[in-house]
Amino acid sequence: MVSRMRYALLLSALLLASCASGLLRSSVDYYMKGDYEMAIQSADWALETHNPTPEERALANLIKAQSLEKLGDRDSAMGLYQYVVDTYPKTPHSYQAGQQLRRLEGAAAGDP
Repeated sequence: MVSRMRYALLLSALLLASCASGLLRSSVDYYMKGDYEMAIQSADWALETHNPTPEERALANLIKAQSLEKLGDRDSAMGLYQYVVDTYPKTPHSYQAGQQLRRLEGAAAGDP
C-alpha cells in the first residue's frame, strides 16, 4: 500500500511540475480530485482550442490515459499510453506512459 501512495504522490508532482504553462492546470486539478471525466474533457479542450507544445500534448494524452484507466476503460488507456510512447518519445511523459503500459501488460499476462 505504501508503494501505491508513493506512486500517487510522484504522479501528482510530475503532473503539476509539467504544467508550468498552465494550459493543462484544470485537467490536472480534475484528475487529482478524482473527476476523471472532466479531466478528459479539459485535456481535449486544451488540445483542440490551443496550440500546445509537444510536451503539453504528451501530458494531455497521459492525463487522458490515466483517467480512462481510472474509469475502467483499460483498452483505451493502453492505446493512449502507446500513442504517447510512440509519438512523444523524448518527453518524460513518454517514459511514464511506457511504465504504465508495461504495468497493464504485465497485469494482463498475470504477472504480480
